[in-house]
Amino acid sequence: EERGEPLKLSLIETLRNVSEGKMYVEVERARLTRILSRMQEAKGDVDAARKTMQDTVVETLGGMDKREKTDFILEQVRLCLETGDFVRANIVSKKIQTKIFKDPELDDLKMRFYSMNVRYHLNSHNWLDVFRGHQAMWDSPSVQASEALAHRCLKLQVLYLVLSQYNNEQSNLMHTLSTEKMLPKLPMYESLLKLFITKEIFHYADVQAGIAAEIAAFGDFGEEEQALMLKTLHQRITQHNIIVIGGYYARVRMVRLAELLALPLEDAEKQLCEMVSDKSIYARIDRPGGVARFAAPKTPNELLNDWSGDISTLLNTLESTCHLIHKENMIHKVV
Repeated sequence: EERGEPLKLSLIETLRNVSEGKMYVEVERARLTRILSRMQEAKGDVDAARKTMQDTVVETLGGMDKREKTDFILEQVRLCLETGDFVRANIVSKKIQTKIFKDPELDDLKMRFYSMNVRYHLNSHNWLDVFRGHQAMWDSPSVQASEALAHRCLKLQVLYLVLSQYNNEQSNLMHTLSTEKMLPKLPMYESLLKLFITKEIFHYADVQAGIAAEIAAFGDFGEEEQALMLKTLHQRITQHNIIVIGGYYARVRMVRLAELLALPLEDAEKQLCEMVSDKSIYARIDRPGGVARFAAPKTPNELLNDWSGDISTLLNTLESTCHLIHKENMIHKVV
């Protein structure tokens, strides 16, 4: 058997060289390439397996069905991820059209695709795209058929969504996810989502212990990753609180702001400045006066429109009052 393996490798290489550029044997050459890649990976040479696979283009092959094509491309993506070539993995994964996953028969390939997609985005800690990956897996028959898998997928959706940077899309997704019928079965995650949706202040200390235990229970995250996720959650809670405060206050003293955020004054100011830089909120800090102002100054046109609106309201109120007085007079005259 040991003597036969080098012979097999030599035969595969010879066949690949002979069939290179021959259109009528492209499918067979791709399958030989897959076999060669597996043999190289079995020997522990994953990088050689990736290089063997990466130059083979199968998406244009008419003689290969969509399952085999998708499986081949997913194998290329997997090898790129295994060797840390995340840029190439992202490029190769875009060759797959996600609309093919509407076919229930390709559910296993759909799960593999989005699992790799999640792995890619976790490398750059793009939390919203990680959420989208789990959201795409949610309606898979294999997930819905297993309560344990469904609960896990829903937990990860909530977790990654609250870790995402605040914007209108993230806010809309949180409101949509809060209507999920299975969410009441996960009371901790339901309450966490409700805290972020409700326009009220809450503090990191209120949820730290529970969320830390849940993250550790997944078993997928190392200590550094867990620490990063908890740190990010703390930042998102602070950002939520600043947005809530900005909705209720036109002006607030920085000392009071730090007190509401349960942060040191320097950290509160730093977080507010970061949100202003990201244009998540409008604010101006008067450092000598120690005051933060959330109300944006109005342009002359806005002031004029407001004045015009106030005058219209006043005139409408006056007209209604005159009408009521006239009505009352008419009633008394009749009596």
